[in-house]
Amino acid sequence: MGIAEALAAQEVNVSITGRNKSAVEASATAINKKYPDSCMGIVADVRNPDGQVNAIQNTIATWGKVDI
Repeated sequence: MGIAEALAAQEVNVSITGRNKSAVEASATAINKKYPDSCMGIVADVRNPDGQVNAIQNTIATWGKVDI
């Protein structure tokens, strides 16, 4: 969460992923409290290629592109 929060502090929109829905939502909520509308949480397992594709598609749908 540290990197995502540091990026959000620099006005970068961030997407974070994790396998546990409640943990991802809690982290995204914490970042959005400090930096409103800067973070989206996505449930995805990075070991699953379909999960990775879904995370990228959701990020592009929300933020328009992937920069980093």
